[in-house]
Amino acid sequence: FVWTHDAFRVGEDGPTHQPIEQEAQIRLLEKLKNHSHEQSFVALRPADSQETNVAWKMAMENTKTPTGLILSRQGIKDVTAKSGNRYE
Repeated sequence: FVWTHDAFRVGEDGPTHQPIEQEAQIRLLEKLKNHSHEQSFVALRPADSQETNVAWKMAMENTKTPTGLILSRQGIKDVTAKSGNRYE
């Protein structure tokens, strides 16, 4: 599943598409256990485009449960790394 237009501030085109209340509900799905007492849903909210690439890969590799990506509509700049690679 992919949810877009999530924002904690007013977007560039005004106060439309700000379903931040949905994120709390989606996050609660992660706490539910399935009949095998395992996590029933994975929710990922990447901070920037680099994390979105990693989250997409994680979602495609997850074969146990549904995965949800919560994405923003705003033009968010990439978070800079303090060292060479953010994912080491």
